[in-house]
Amino acid sequence: MRICIVTPGQPSNNPRMVKEADALTQAGHTVHAICADCGLWPSRMDPGVMHTREWTFEYAAGSARGTGGVMRRVRHKVARRYRSAAVGSAAFNYALSPVAAELRRAAMNTPAELYIAHHPHALPAVVDASVKFGAKVGYDVEDLYAGMGRDKTRETDVIEALERAYLPGCDYVTSAAPGFSREYARRYGIEPPVVILNVFPRQERPDVFRPTSLHAPLRLYWFSQCIGSGRGLEDVVNAMALLQDVPVELHLRGNWEAGYRERLYAFAASVGVDRNRLFSFQPDSPDDMVRLASQCDIGLVIEQSVDWNK
Repeated sequence: MRICIVTPGQPSNNPRMVKEADALTQAGHTVHAICADCGLWPSRMDPGVMHTREWTFEYAAGSARGTGGVMRRVRHKVARRYRSAAVGSAAFNYALSPVAAELRRAAMNTPAELYIAHHPHALPAVVDASVKFGAKVGYDVEDLYAGMGRDKTRETDVIEALERAYLPGCDYVTSAAPGFSREYARRYGIEPPVVILNVFPRQERPDVFRPTSLHAPLRLYWFSQCIGSGRGLEDVVNAMALLQDVPVELHLRGNWEAGYRERLYAFAASVGVDRNRLFSFQPDSPDDMVRLASQCDIGLVIEQSVDWNK
């Protein structure tokens, strides 16, 4: 079967999409992914992620840098002023994201038997392409997109309208967690999406845990695409302050939110935690995440209840 996956992200910052494409390819299908170049760190890592893959991908809109990228962003900002644009119209797609129109154009030029959207911004592309080629449609829910942020915004309203219009016509919906499935069923009146948890291939697991010593620091590890506020890191630093007699280090991986590094260091100092016990590292390849995590002792999952998605 020919399968086309569409996402406004990139392979390097969408490991769930990569793992799905890998699994479908290993099952004997021909997979092509349509992505968008954000012009940041994933663009540097995509070649390394993709050089071992047996499936193909393309940047639908070309590079995010240069005149083309600037013009798409300008078009997006102008289109967002037209709040009354109908779902599925050209104006709506332009307002949806800087690359939604390009994702749709690329999908319409890619014949397949199954189209899978990996973000609500990709839904118009996969649905319209499925109609053109008489194909099936799938939608993978990685987050509760309409529940992001403390309050409802123009963006969350648009996403809810988009999902409400397109989800009933999907042949199947999958999700990353049971809570997402329950909420999507309640919110949109669909069957609860099938849950496919975010897991890693077993062959990536180290044979043994990292050797530890009672005389060496205990390493805590946390990673995300963004090291920022509202993620629970202050709680960890507070706990470290309560364990002054225990050598504990906090290892962070990701891109720092503007100004947050200084705020976290200042907070650490205010509770008596030396900044030399905090370590930070740049994002790395999704294929190396298990190996890098295994260099520490305890992994942290510390999301805060700051919005309905979390």
